[in-house]
Amino acid sequence: MRTISVRIEFDSLVEDGSYDAVEICRLTVPDDVSEIEVAEIFKKTHEDKDVYKDGYCPYTLLNYICEKQGWLFSEFPFDVECIFRKNRALAPHERSAVPLGTDHCPVC
Repeated sequence: MRTISVRIEFDSLVEDGSYDAVEICRLTVPDDVSEIEVAEIFKKTHEDKDVYKDGYCPYTLLNYICEKQGWLFSEFPFDVECIFRKNRALAPHERSAVPLGTDHCPVC
């Protein structure tokens, strides 16, 4: 088994009302599974809308694939998160923490 890093981004309206959803994780797959195969599995599975019966978000896709393939995933820890946005209204969950038009760099 080997571990690869995966970043999944949805740039359309997701279940919580936001317009962007990103999941970054470590994915544990068999040694003989390439990054290209992982990407192809994610793309093909994403196209199957039945996958999202538990909610339309990257986590649902990730969980579905890992259960089906027998893979494991864990959160990808990071120390600093920087989000720079211009010319875009913030999603409802972002508005309370970040005034419109400002950049957001929380330290975790």
